[in-house]
Amino acid sequence: MQRPLPIDQLVRASGGIAPRRQILDAGHTPKALAWNVGQGRLVRVRRAWYALPDAEPDRVNAVRLGGRLGSFSAAASYGIWRGLDRDLHVSWKPHGNVAKPGRVQFDFPASRDLPPGRSVISHWRVDGFAEGPDAWRESVPQTLAQILLSAEQTAAACSCDSALNRGLLDVFQLFELFERLPRRLRRLRLRLDGRADSGLETIVRLWLVSIGLDVRSQVMIGGRAVDLLVGTSLVIETDGREWHSDEERFNSDRIRTAQLQSLGYTVIKLSYVMIMFNWPLVEAVVRSALQSGRHLDAVR
Repeated sequence: MQRPLPIDQLVRASGGIAPRRQILDAGHTPKALAWNVGQGRLVRVRRAWYALPDAEPDRVNAVRLGGRLGSFSAAASYGIWRGLDRDLHVSWKPHGNVAKPGRVQFDFPASRDLPPGRSVISHWRVDGFAEGPDAWRESVPQTLAQILLSAEQTAAACSCDSALNRGLLDVFQLFELFERLPRRLRRLRLRLDGRADSGLETIVRLWLVSIGLDVRSQVMIGGRAVDLLVGTSLVIETDGREWHSDEERFNSDRIRTAQLQSLGYTVIKLSYVMIMFNWPLVEAVVRSALQSGRHLDAVR
């Protein structure tokens, strides 16, 4: 009979936190579990839950509060775009530990000890979605459902695009997701594009579409994809990286821009800071190019 993974390795493979039942089902005994706690290899989070001492704090706090990671917090654990949100989003069964979804305050260390500016945001689990493999966080469809029901539409679209781009769900699963949500949200489904490499790209694309422009994502030009192509000749690149910190990338970026310009394209580069904190400047730069007709130039 194959021996089970050591308990601490098992818990680490489960995301750093696991319920007692999972540990016992893997072949370990209550005595072995107690020994690991006594040796400091595990920490008892709450009744029937254990975590590694270095487990990610939001995961531990969500479980300590009696729920699991949901909405944007669960999204971040999957690598899905969450934008500027940094609150702790906790998911519960409807009418469970909290009276209603929203910003809540618990007289409990997991809530009191959050850094300044962070709050606990509660969410009720949406019916009709299968459980995910991890007991400490919601599944990807449940996570996106909670975001769609509670967040502003552009932010929700960014998360959906990100999940599609990372292959965490396909278009058929996305269709099923929207079918389980209120009809008022279904129009957003038509505005999603899983080709978007980042939420920055989605934000800019949705604005361009909203003002009536023809926009295509990840168009191949000269052997490489550009983030957004507006009309025939306006290329918009949304860059969340600090290019100046890497000389090789900096030079590669400048060469790529020069190549596009030599083919007749106008190139606008928008940084994370510009898009997230100086949107009026973004609009001014793009509208200036549009007003001069640079999106309609002939290209080679």
